[in-house]
Amino acid sequence: MLDSLKNKLYIMKYRFIILLIFFMNALNAQDTDSDGVLDADDNCVNTSNPNQGDGDAVVLWQNVAQLGTIHSGNNYPGFPASRAIDGAMGGANDYWLGPDLSTGGFFIIDLGQNRDIQLINLLNSRNWIYNDRATRQVQIDFSTDLPSQNNWTNVHLGDMPTAPTTYFNWLKLDLGEPTTARYVRIKANSYWGSGSGFEEVQLFEKVSTDGIGDACDNCPGLGNVSQTDTDSDGIGDDCDNCPNLANASQTESTLERTNVALGKTVTASSSYSASFPASSLVDGITADGGLNDPKWLTPNHTAAWAQIDLGAEYDIQEIVWTNTNHNAQRGTNSYRIAVSDNSTFSSGNSYMVAQGVVGIGNTTYNETFNQTYKARYVRFYADSYKNGRIGAGLTEIAVYANDGIGDDCDNCPDVINVDQVDTDGDTYGDLCDAFPNDASEWLDTDSDGIGNNADLDDDDDGQSDADEIACGSDPLDA
Repeated sequence: MLDSLKNKLYIMKYRFIILLIFFMNALNAQDTDSDGVLDADDNCVNTSNPNQGDGDAVVLWQNVAQLGTIHSGNNYPGFPASRAIDGAMGGANDYWLGPDLSTGGFFIIDLGQNRDIQLINLLNSRNWIYNDRATRQVQIDFSTDLPSQNNWTNVHLGDMPTAPTTYFNWLKLDLGEPTTARYVRIKANSYWGSGSGFEEVQLFEKVSTDGIGDACDNCPGLGNVSQTDTDSDGIGDDCDNCPNLANASQTESTLERTNVALGKTVTASSSYSASFPASSLVDGITADGGLNDPKWLTPNHTAAWAQIDLGAEYDIQEIVWTNTNHNAQRGTNSYRIAVSDNSTFSSGNSYMVAQGVVGIGNTTYNETFNQTYKARYVRFYADSYKNGRIGAGLTEIAVYANDGIGDDCDNCPDVINVDQVDTDGDTYGDLCDAFPNDASEWLDTDSDGIGNNADLDDDDDGQSDADEIACGSDPLDA
């Protein structure tokens, strides 16, 4: 009797499992929106989107090497591997040197978590041209396991460039697709027995998609997993220029588009001399017709960066920069532009937004973006075009931005006004309020010191406002 009951219970359990599997398979086989993509694989389950477009899948590149730490390695005394991932280039001691051996120099970077790396940039130490304390051959290995398990996958083995188009000896690799690693091992062999070296190692990861297709994503150009939309206007809070006021049009006046870099604070990893400071990059002067025209120049044989503090976070739309042709010798060839919300560029909100190679001459280049980038700091990395002891340089960097606040909720819609200060609480921001301490007035059309509400002749044409209105003329137009 007991055995029979056990058998029945076993059969019932077995049938339940079969039904559960069938039910789960049926769920996985559903295609709710009938777009030909099963729900389990569909990035818009309730909205038909057969192409599965996801515009925020590849937006930015992030140098994750700067987010990591050195797990282990060896070095020449006083030149640790941490210098190769600190983002600093151009200083006298901003590089790693291996020990006094022709082989065996190495270090391992711990990225802190698995990263999907696709682009790798390596900058050789500055003495490569003399075959002294520089890297001749480099090996790059990836692993997702602890280094002690010795489970490495080689992603590159080869010589460093010996005849670069620029003096600064970069090796730039594209692995073709994202490759997962937490630990990155750099092994370097030198030219002679004097040790290898690297000035900088950069490991770039694509910023991940939010997994939500454009057809149903309320911020299709920005990773936005939560999809929060406080004002229910169909625009997610993360990209809504009025997150607390419904404004589906997202209108923002073009009149407030401004070069927010002009006159701001600039720092640099290094400069050629006090005569060519980084502050010249934000003085509004782009021309370079002579030796004494304002510009920033890097030291000889030095890759360097200049960084602008915009003073606040802005929605950056375009970066315009002008090359120098100082004495027909100095200028920028290879470059990279990054933006960040922190001055050290060491957090998760630091991204590369442009890079490239340009020619010689005092030429202006426009980096126009398909989306805006919210950032406070802009950093420009510059390499020289001269294969000799000549540095790079720029004459100007302009950063064009709006304040990122929609007209419907902006207290100065035609003036860039990030902080929205309104001292007298009259809904007109101080920057566009002619009387910022008087809540009863904000406009003074004729600039006579009397606000329009109290002024009987707003345009100062000798005709009272009342008379002009009575005869059909404009009381604000003299």
